[in-house]
Amino acid sequence: MTTKKMNVMLAKEYELGMTLKKDNSKYSTPPRGWIMSEKFDGYRALFCYEMVDGNPVGKFYSRNGKPFNAADWFLESMPPPELLGDKILDGELWAGRDNFQLMGIVRKKVPVPEEWLQIQYQVYDITNSEGGFVDRLKELKRIVNFTSKSWSIRLKNEEFYIPDDTSIEPPLIYAQQKRITGEKMMKEFYQEIIDNGGEGIMLKHPQAPYDNGRSSYMLKFKPAFDREAEIIDYKMGDPDSKYNGMLGSFICRPLKNHDTYMSVDKDNNHIFTLSGMDDKIRKNYLRTHPVGTIITFECSGFTDKGVPRFGRYLRIRDDVVVKDHVVSEESRETLNKVVKIFSHLENYYKSNYDTFRAKTYMSVNKALKGLSKDSELDASHLKSIKGIGQGTIDRIKEIIDTGTLQEYEKIKDKKSPLEEFLKIHGVGKQHAKKLLSAGFKGVDDLRNCDNIQDHLNDTQMKGLQYYDDMQVRIPYKEIQKHEVYLKNILNKIDPKAELTIAGSYRRKRPDSGDIDLLLKASNKKTYNKFIDVLVEEGYLTCQLARGSKKYMGMGKINSSPCHRRIDIMYTKPSEYPFAILYFTGSGEFNVRMRDDALKQGYTMNEYSIKHSDTGKIVDKVFHEEHEIFKFLGYEYLNPEDRLQ
Repeated sequence: MTTKKMNVMLAKEYELGMTLKKDNSKYSTPPRGWIMSEKFDGYRALFCYEMVDGNPVGKFYSRNGKPFNAADWFLESMPPPELLGDKILDGELWAGRDNFQLMGIVRKKVPVPEEWLQIQYQVYDITNSEGGFVDRLKELKRIVNFTSKSWSIRLKNEEFYIPDDTSIEPPLIYAQQKRITGEKMMKEFYQEIIDNGGEGIMLKHPQAPYDNGRSSYMLKFKPAFDREAEIIDYKMGDPDSKYNGMLGSFICRPLKNHDTYMSVDKDNNHIFTLSGMDDKIRKNYLRTHPVGTIITFECSGFTDKGVPRFGRYLRIRDDVVVKDHVVSEESRETLNKVVKIFSHLENYYKSNYDTFRAKTYMSVNKALKGLSKDSELDASHLKSIKGIGQGTIDRIKEIIDTGTLQEYEKIKDKKSPLEEFLKIHGVGKQHAKKLLSAGFKGVDDLRNCDNIQDHLNDTQMKGLQYYDDMQVRIPYKEIQKHEVYLKNILNKIDPKAELTIAGSYRRKRPDSGDIDLLLKASNKKTYNKFIDVLVEEGYLTCQLARGSKKYMGMGKINSSPCHRRIDIMYTKPSEYPFAILYFTGSGEFNVRMRDDALKQGYTMNEYSIKHSDTGKIVDKVFHEEHEIFKFLGYEYLNPEDRLQ
């Protein structure tokens, strides 16, 4: 793959109270007057035209100069060469908030035109235009507005083809920008973005030129961390400053959070100074804030040594319990918490096919397996471990200091869309992935889809219709009522036939996910008649599948508010003992029993038991389940005693 050298402006991190030393403008102390926009969770992309065989051809490049192979219709939707000229757009290929898992679409060597319908190009700068950032934004807005207005005209004139009959917006979008009036406004905008599933915000100096490389004129905003500390001393104001004769700063030790109480961090390397107090506190600090006072402060993260960066005083805390945290040298309480949080994050990202973040946590969790005690979570030790970088060290410190991790708190109660989709009857793993790729974020999205028939087949549509009922466990006592009703119906049809409800109900569990019904009869006429009568009676309310030996559907008894999943399986008398053993479970018990049978030279399934070497059915007729136990040398176990 060929690469192209691109000039790309990269962001530094915003820090509370920071000042740009070489900037003499009124914007030298961000964020007041700066411009902010959403930080998109996609792929940074630059768009330009190149001459190929004498013709201008639109190209997308990553910040590293690697090409993105966009769909033809998507390229045709960009500003025309006569409008853009030699200008290079800077922006983000983006699939929407919380949809990073879809971004594999733009990395495919051969683009799929239909998939690119889910991608937008959010543009926020021009890399090679004159003037400051605000000047470049004006030019950018003009380019985007012209392109958007010509979109419907070009589409109507069939100048390019979009692989869909539905109406979509032009994929080129001007990323909305806001001028910051103060820190409070910035934080409120940040929180709004986060609450709606976004990643964060970016800040830009309004007069900044477009720099190549890491620039102080473009900043990533991360939220301030609220922490607690104990005042241990004071530093007086500089004689040459306005605080001469007053308090300059508090000298503090951080506190560590242990859920129900806090302890003082005794590491002298973590002692720090704190400012941000008003003049009233600075004049009366000895009375209002004596040594030993517990306070809350905020900071912009921590240094490599664990010292808060740009700490600012917030308030006194009188509700914090502080005591010594006694741990043995071999304690792994905190390590276990770190592993639990990181494992949850790994599984969450895996289930959402967010491959990049899943691999990151997989690597970290693998590295953490080599640790055996809390003392090994020290930053200096972690740095020496392959697979653990500074970002991971910062996250571990956050867990140590606060007892949790913001990233974890954000997703810990979220349901994975894939997990929801897989609970829809008839939807398998591959189809669930297709639904996710189509932009659906959960069952509610499917319910609200006007053209759902384009995404689900008839059986899956029924699964969606009864989705809520299928998630409700069936109480043991309710299944007893089903059993009485079903046996009464069967007795009227064929008095010689037998019916058994297997599964967790037969093992006397308090509830079940569905009703597994075994019907023993001499021929299939009874099975078919039984189903027909249950439909006529209104007991079977929805058919999911019907075969010659198995019926799958929904059933409802009058006293129940829910429709219940019902499986009816026909079995011949000779197969019945094996069927009832198999469908009673538990799964783990079945595996153990079959493994033991294999060791004795037999294979066993829900139909019979055979010699494993010849494949022939053993020369014995089984009438009852307990005869199988006896044949294998087992003592009979009642269903409720089989592994749960």
